[in-house]
Amino acid sequence: MAVRGDDSKLRSRQWIKYLAVIGVVAALAVVGSAFQRQIGLAKPDEGAVALVGATTDVHRALGLGASYEEFAALLRVALAAERTFAIDNAADAEVRRYVSPALDCYAVIRESWQAELEDGWDPDSHGDPAYWQALHPDVDLGSVGGELDHEAIRTECAARALEHLERAVEVVGG
Repeated sequence: MAVRGDDSKLRSRQWIKYLAVIGVVAALAVVGSAFQRQIGLAKPDEGAVALVGATTDVHRALGLGASYEEFAALLRVALAAERTFAIDNAADAEVRRYVSPALDCYAVIRESWQAELEDGWDPDSHGDPAYWQALHPDVDLGSVGGELDHEAIRTECAARALEHLERAVEVVGG
């Protein structure tokens, strides 16, 4: 009888050890999947690097005083890169999470610039932050204050886009 008691204690201890090992493995799996990029398991692919590069070209052109046509052409290239970008891992998803709002900011700049060039700028609609928020939910211009003009939109959106773009560049290792 004494043997059976010791045997059941041994089995009970083994089950506890098995459960502990399973718990540790499960915890490592969760941590590993949640932090794939940070621990080096997921790296951005070539598409992510190309997307960040195209978006950086848009920002660079804006800073160098490009014409509307040059800026719009580079923005079309970046938007096409975003549409064709396939998310393969967590790092790619992180790149998309930062680049999409940046491109949305650049789209607002393009649209406001176009309205100004075509003499279609309406202060009642284009000058209202709610107008831009309705068209581009990622872009909140409410903090700018006062009536917006093209320059205020350009300055604010370029600054916000750069914040997102810097994070994306950090992800791809630039």
